[in-house]
Amino acid sequence: MASGPGRCIHRGIHALPCKDAAKHRPGDTIRAVDDADANAAERADCAEGYVEEIPYTYGYHPDLDPARMQAALRRAGIEPPEVATACELGYGQGLSLAIHAVAGRARWWGTDLLAAHAANVRALVAGTAARLEAADQPFAVFCARDDLPQFDFIGLYGVWSWVSEANRDCIVRFAARRLRPGGVLFVSYNALPGWAPMSPLRELLVAHAAAQPSAMPLAARIEAAMAHAGARVLRDAAWVEAHPGLEAEWRTIRHKDVAYLAHEFFNRDWSPMSPEAVASRLGRAGLRFAAHAAETPPMESTRFRREYFVKEGGAAAGLRGASVRGAPSPGEADARAAVRASDVQTLNERLLALARRSPGPSWLASPVTGGGVEVGFAAMLMIEAWRRGVADPPAIAREAEAGLARLGRRLVRDGELLVAPVRLRARLEQEARDLLATVLPQLRREGAIP
Repeated sequence: MASGPGRCIHRGIHALPCKDAAKHRPGDTIRAVDDADANAAERADCAEGYVEEIPYTYGYHPDLDPARMQAALRRAGIEPPEVATACELGYGQGLSLAIHAVAGRARWWGTDLLAAHAANVRALVAGTAARLEAADQPFAVFCARDDLPQFDFIGLYGVWSWVSEANRDCIVRFAARRLRPGGVLFVSYNALPGWAPMSPLRELLVAHAAAQPSAMPLAARIEAAMAHAGARVLRDAAWVEAHPGLEAEWRTIRHKDVAYLAHEFFNRDWSPMSPEAVASRLGRAGLRFAAHAAETPPMESTRFRREYFVKEGGAAAGLRGASVRGAPSPGEADARAAVRASDVQTLNERLLALARRSPGPSWLASPVTGGGVEVGFAAMLMIEAWRRGVADPPAIAREAEAGLARLGRRLVRDGELLVAPVRLRARLEQEARDLLATVLPQLRREGAIP
């Protein structure tokens, strides 16, 4: 298992949504735009077709960790910049932003369209010494601000392919204006030709959802579109035959939850691009491709690319000098490290509490790496129970089983859905024993738990 920032120390079990899970309630995570409401209509215009009725899923993205970026550039033979100032555009639920602001050393800025996302990340870091400004402004507003610094690192994960052309232009202008020469931009995107087989299915889904009554909540329209697509895949052999790979695409997405589907496929804009097209677009800001985030180069058929671009015109030595001006004395550095370790514990307690009530969070922060450590969602429930004093494996497993049932999640082990209660309980007990024997000691070494 490779070491380094953002690595996983507990794998094997994955949580899937249960068909009996609670449905989205109107007014809870879904909000329809009322044409008579001027404020809502204005915000919808700012969204430019991006889904804002349904908050995004929880997730941490290691590629946004400055240490991960630096390691990738060094593998490519490029001396990376030190990172004192960083920005995340479109931070979603804000787990990456919170972890990097609390556990790392950089000062962070970010923006996301949904006010609920901004409130979430602010709550996660409240009371800590994290240097973070989390805005809830459209890109056009945030990127035009005059009170932002020059950034050493700008990241956008799961944004580029899902926003409008105008917003992509805004991102390019922002990088041209606010990324320091020699600084790094991270971008992930849906790539061609890998995504080409999905296009006809996505078009069918969007068209059917759009044809539903406008008063129907978005989640219900998506569910109706999925049911319609499933029926057509089963019954329309000519359509399936005309689009090779379409049935496989359907099988890949049919069990995905509504939040994922909404933000992946139901934005107005869904624009897979070739790597050459992305590089050409970013070249307008003086950016050149530097390195893949993955340790091995992607294949041509790879669907989701994660890439770092360096802005031309900067000298690495000059950047390092600029980033370390005013470096603290050894005593001050020790004091800051102690504060950071304490703040990480505060953040991790909140992440564990969040996992107990919201399916999805599966990462903890590490003051040792400055990034996240993946433990898995089931393990998050187990650690939360252990922190409450539950000590033996069977009891820890029962707590996790109850939590998964409460949140409407099922477990998959090595591709197999664990349904039988006896098998599920046995697997959870084994996971609990592994947790006590190996995972918790590793988390202590990472500084993720006391």
